[in-house]
Amino acid sequence: MRHSDNSNARSSSGSPHRIVVFWLIGVVAVMTLLLINRSLVSAIGSDADALHGIPRNPHEYHLRGDASLVADGNSNSNGDMSALPASTYLQNFELLSQVDIPAPKLEIPSSPAPEKTYSSIIFVKTYKTASTTVAMILNSIAFKLRLNCLHPTKDGWFKENELKDRARLGHRFDVSFRHMTPVLELEPLQELLPDSLITTIMRDPVTKFNSMFNFVQTTRAHYGTAMNFVNAVKEGKASVKEKNDLCNNLAYSISGSQTSLADLNYQESKDYAEKMIADFESKDVFVMIMERMNESLVVMCERMGWDCYSGALSFKNTVERQNKQAGTVKCNDEECKKGIKSVNEVDWMLYEYYKEKLDAIIKTIPDFETKLKKLGGNMEKSAANAQKYPVNCFERINPDRPEFEAIHTCQGRT
Repeated sequence: MRHSDNSNARSSSGSPHRIVVFWLIGVVAVMTLLLINRSLVSAIGSDADALHGIPRNPHEYHLRGDASLVADGNSNSNGDMSALPASTYLQNFELLSQVDIPAPKLEIPSSPAPEKTYSSIIFVKTYKTASTTVAMILNSIAFKLRLNCLHPTKDGWFKENELKDRARLGHRFDVSFRHMTPVLELEPLQELLPDSLITTIMRDPVTKFNSMFNFVQTTRAHYGTAMNFVNAVKEGKASVKEKNDLCNNLAYSISGSQTSLADLNYQESKDYAEKMIADFESKDVFVMIMERMNESLVVMCERMGWDCYSGALSFKNTVERQNKQAGTVKCNDEECKKGIKSVNEVDWMLYEYYKEKLDAIIKTIPDFETKLKKLGGNMEKSAANAQKYPVNCFERINPDRPEFEAIHTCQGRT
């Protein structure tokens, strides 16, 4: 009987346990069904988005204090970026899927520290960006301030190791504004021009492409239209030289490498642009924007401590020569623009980032609008820029032109 009582006791006491177990199993089953359903909905959404080339849950990027680019996951779980400020996006950048690419976010401190001023300047020329105009402006300023300008020793371009050799000889200069070929070598340049502001200039990649396409007449004659060239690039039919001239040419020119950037896919382009931005930030490189030349010049003058407003320095913002030859190719429709962007993704990301960076810098300059107006008035009143700089530096100064040639010697500062 005792055994029976114990058995009954276990039986009666086990019933609630079984109920709890069954209840828990039921809850788990319901949750499992809900998770499966949610996963199916998510998968269907992801597959549908993938078919249309829409990335799920994109991220914006911003610069950390160490100048590296890091993901800032401010988008919500559905990939909806509508809550983020529009200024954080590359407004005009589209892949062929017509998806906006998140822009690097520039965080502006509420009380920014004063920008450092420099005693010399390295202007890195790029192609079809009005960089010759900037060079002529720097030449005019150099003439007025008696600054020594760096030029090749012969043939109009710097030979391999020329900059290194001249740096070892102790040559020192104040201004550099010539094309650097075959690659940009910043280390010897910074030795030749100590305490230098490094600056360059960028332009909308679509208009830059059109200008370059029309300038390289053999390419224009061969392909006829911009879209024919874009298709040839994607089909692997364009030559390496043609691609380097027209695909990410800006980044290629200032990369310091002869490695082609023409065949990068989107992720590779994004990675390359981020690394280049981080490198430029670490070197305090100032990037001018061709379409906003006067604003860029104000920033340059501020960074150099130059009075570009009172008339003490005279220079002109000359207009780029227009190609009016018969057969000039134009790219005005959206499909053509989109095609050009698709083979210039690095350049496009750099351009959009530095447009926004220029706005950020402008906000740190006191009385910027007043200075901009004065600079514009100064340029309107100025005569043409100073006499064009020489093709090569002068080994000896011509006594008939000592004032001009003295700032263009091969030895520089003596």
